[in-house]
Amino acid sequence: MSVGQAILFFVIGGAVALLAAAIVAAMVSSGVRRATQRQFDNQLKAQKDLNDEQVRSLKWALQEQQQVQQESLEHFIQERAAEPPPPAVMTQVMAAPPVNDNGLGADSVALRDRLMSDKNAHGANLRKANLRGLDLSGADMGDANLKQANLQEANLSEADLRGAHLAGADLKRATLVRAVLTGADLSGADLSHAVLHGADLTAADLNQADLKGALIDDETQLDAKWRLAWEIVNHGAAGRDLSRADLRDVDLWGVDLRAARLWETDLSAARLTRADLRRAKLWKTHIDEHTQLDDKWRLTWEIVNQGAAGRDLREIDLTESDLSRADLSRAGLTKANLAKVDLSNADLSGANLSGANLTRSTLIGADAREANLSGASLNGADLTRADFSRAKMSWTDLRNTVVTELTQIDPKWRLVWEIVNQGAMQRDLSRADLAGANLRDANLNGADLRGAKLWLADLAGADMRRANLRSTDLRESNLVGTNLSETNLQDTNLTGARYDANTRWPAGFDAVLAGALIRGNHPRAEPQRELVD
Repeated sequence: MSVGQAILFFVIGGAVALLAAAIVAAMVSSGVRRATQRQFDNQLKAQKDLNDEQVRSLKWALQEQQQVQQESLEHFIQERAAEPPPPAVMTQVMAAPPVNDNGLGADSVALRDRLMSDKNAHGANLRKANLRGLDLSGADMGDANLKQANLQEANLSEADLRGAHLAGADLKRATLVRAVLTGADLSGADLSHAVLHGADLTAADLNQADLKGALIDDETQLDAKWRLAWEIVNHGAAGRDLSRADLRDVDLWGVDLRAARLWETDLSAARLTRADLRRAKLWKTHIDEHTQLDDKWRLTWEIVNQGAAGRDLREIDLTESDLSRADLSRAGLTKANLAKVDLSNADLSGANLSGANLTRSTLIGADAREANLSGASLNGADLTRADFSRAKMSWTDLRNTVVTELTQIDPKWRLVWEIVNQGAMQRDLSRADLAGANLRDANLNGADLRGAKLWLADLAGADMRRANLRSTDLRESNLVGTNLSETNLQDTNLTGARYDANTRWPAGFDAVLAGALIRGNHPRAEPQRELVD
């Protein structure tokens, strides 16, 4: 063997040895991995078996517990059903635990199932029970305690609820077709949008019950008081004569009672919150401390029935109230809002109505002698047969006011009324006393006002073109926006008169030189109103 061959055999032998070693190592490693996997699989299977066993044990325990409870409950009910128990015992059997907002408890579910299957809960205590949406048609629930129970959308058609205690129960949208509710206590119950076709509610207590949207028909048996209450709640009673009606404890929240006649109507303990009582006649209406009435209407009732002579009612809001025949003599009504108020035949003698808003009010036959109406608005008011003798009416707005021959008003203020409502174009008003008069927007075009007293008069926006104002007293008058073009202002006293950029003067006339003041630059003190009148 040569040296080359020896080397070749050596190399081949080494390679074979290395290959054999690699094969042996791979076989050993594979065996180890298989052994490890088998061990892991065995551990996982053992854990799963343990978990399955625990789950089976827990389910079995729960099922056994539920079965025991169900058997006990059914046995208890069957035992009592065999012999009718006294009311106290039945109360315990049928008692339902309070239901929270998160759902029904097991007892509540059992109770609902029992009621739906047997529909017999005569005399049962179901106080605060959640029976919402249940089909209880034809059920016997006579004398049952259902106070504050949730019966929303429940079907109670032809159910026997005679003498049932349903005070505060929620029967919203419930169906009570031909249900018998004679003598039932439904005080404070919510019957809104409930269907009461053919139901018998004879002698039922519906004090403070919500009847809004409830549906009744000709076959619904309802005491006269509650049928009237239902009509008022659902159809309103605007302009209706409800004299001497018994509306005690009736829920009249938000109802329309505009201009309703409520003479001697009994509203004791009635709920009239947010009711519309505009122009409603509250004379001799019976209300008490339990009657729920908005402050405005309670005050109206007090004024009409108890009088308010000398009372301080400054800046009070009595808009659209009916204060006819009310005694408001010497009352303080400064800046009061009496717009659209009915003051027919009211006593306003000596009352302080300065700055009050009497727009579109009715003062027919009112006694306003010596009343202070300075700065008040009588725009659109009706003064037919009213007596305003010696009343102070400086700056009073008499535009659109109804004044007739029977209206007693001082000549000065009748003249002012004529000017603002009929105009005084080219009228002879020389030496007329118009001091403190409200002549806003009046038509005095071409009027003869020589020597007239217009001190402190409000002539804002008036048309005084070509008027003769020679020697006229216009001191501290309001000439804002007044048209004085082509007017004769010879010897006119304009000291302190106010004007603005919209005031039009005769060509070449120097208002500042005449003593007039541009508005805003020279504020003046409030004038003494009693001096004007």
